[in-house]
Amino acid sequence: MDKYFELENGLMDASDFELRDYSHESFASPSSEGNRLPRMRTAKKAAAELKKMDPGTYLTESMLRRLMKCHRIPYVTVGRRMLLNLDLLIERLAAGEELALPTVEEQAAEKWKSGDIRPVRARR
Repeated sequence: MDKYFELENGLMDASDFELRDYSHESFASPSSEGNRLPRMRTAKKAAAELKKMDPGTYLTESMLRRLMKCHRIPYVTVGRRMLLNLDLLIERLAAGEELALPTVEEQAAEKWKSGDIRPVRARR
């Protein structure tokens, strides 16, 4: 039984279409090389996966959120959610990169650069 698809320019036979395998097996396994989707996770889910890998980890959900907010871990914002690349985080941890939170002095220096005037809200 032949299937035909109606197009603006006429009919097209189903044999004209290229058959593709969309099983996504290469995307699902983290060990496969080549094209695969990054495992983007919220801080809560990333912390849960890290806890599953290493039950004694000190990286908590709140720590991951703070690291993302101070830009020590790269993330993307999708709507209201902040998503981090779990594979990249694991690679950075394995490489021994320092992910320490900034000190109070670093935060103050970053927030109030010399010469800037601190903004004050007007009272009503």
